[in-house]
Amino acid sequence: MVLQQKEPVNIWGWADPGEMVTVTATWPKASMVDTTADRDGKWLVKLPTPEASGPFDLKIKGSKSPEIVVKDVMVGEVWYCAGQSNMVMTLYNTADADEERKHINPNVRFNTR
Repeated sequence: MVLQQKEPVNIWGWADPGEMVTVTATWPKASMVDTTADRDGKWLVKLPTPEASGPFDLKIKGSKSPEIVVKDVMVGEVWYCAGQSNMVMTLYNTADADEERKHINPNVRFNTR
């Protein structure tokens, strides 16, 4: 998972109606936000994020539910690319794929296959 840096991001889910939910992030100046599921069981928190860094864990715990831990969460710039058919070409299919793979920053989430 990659979250946008220096912005409050929406984390949401479902629980039993009225259930207390706590969302905790393990980045520096860790954020912990509590909320209560509405009568339909929906909940939403706005979680502040730090500058680009990671990896971190994101923990979600309901008062009646087991904890969910999302590991390897990065915080940084989120880019969404869409467009013409050439947008589907992966690094794996390029002429210099093997050489390029040697230079990929391990903190950049990049589909190589």
